[in-house]
Amino acid sequence: MSKLNEKMSKIKNDRIIPAIILSLFFGGLFCFTIIGGNANGNFGTVSRIISYIIFSLLFVYVSFELFKSFKLAWYISLFLAFASATAFALPFSLISQYIDYSLDPDNKFSMINVVTFLFEDYLSVLILLAVSIFYFFYQTFTIENRNIKNIFIKSLVLFIALYILLISSKQLIYSSVFAWQYFILFIAVSICADVAGFFGGKFFGHKIFRKKLAPNISPKKTWEGAITAFILTSILIVSVVVSLNLYNGNIAVQTIVSLTLPIFAILGDLTFSAIKRMNLTKDFSKLLLGHGGILDRYDSISFTFFFGFLMLLAI
Repeated sequence: MSKLNEKMSKIKNDRIIPAIILSLFFGGLFCFTIIGGNANGNFGTVSRIISYIIFSLLFVYVSFELFKSFKLAWYISLFLAFASATAFALPFSLISQYIDYSLDPDNKFSMINVVTFLFEDYLSVLILLAVSIFYFFYQTFTIENRNIKNIFIKSLVLFIALYILLISSKQLIYSSVFAWQYFILFIAVSICADVAGFFGGKFFGHKIFRKKLAPNISPKKTWEGAITAFILTSILIVSVVVSLNLYNGNIAVQTIVSLTLPIFAILGDLTFSAIKRMNLTKDFSKLLLGHGGILDRYDSISFTFFFGFLMLLAI
């Protein structure tokens, strides 16, 4: 009985309490970002500036967690995180339009233009490329018994991960003002995929499929959990996309989104789990105790925003 009580106490302290704190913090932040960000006058301007600063700092922190997972010293990780964050301030014209509220949020093409600007921002790509090259040479000259091929692969993985994190973080902050419906949809998709996958695996794991989903990447993931996440998340997407007439009512795109976005949410989790496995790291940090670090919670969100808005360009 005492062991059971200890186990329940550990679950409460390591999982439940951090989850509540995390939900309250980000729930409040997202509400403030959407409500304040869509307000006019001085309140709206100040709200957008505060939101931008907060999300910039969050990007610095998740980048820091990512660099730390690559076994870099904390000061090198912090330096590279701030170096990467310079790309968060680009393009300058978009930040100005965001703060001044000069793009019409009721114009269905506003967010399409924003997404186009983000994917055409080659200067940000060059900054992240420079950071990845720095990592390559730093590791090459500081590691004994180095494997150049392995370091090159890690540098490439680092660049891709940074790019997805950067673009998705920008999409997150801009969509809160210019396309809040998509903002809510993508956040809901990520949460639904995580929760449905967890409970699907908990209650149905190995009842149908004996083999695990990705034993070499994330041993606890099951096919049953992934299928549960896919089905429930697809239902959620269909209900939201149709009711809000998202993706300009394009049935073909809506169908593709409903079928692929749950997969991208799952792949986001698996991709960053693979990065941790590659670097022999269990969690990106211990900030959230049993939940790991902020990046451990942001992985599926990054993929959902990145590919969800990429499909917006299809219309």
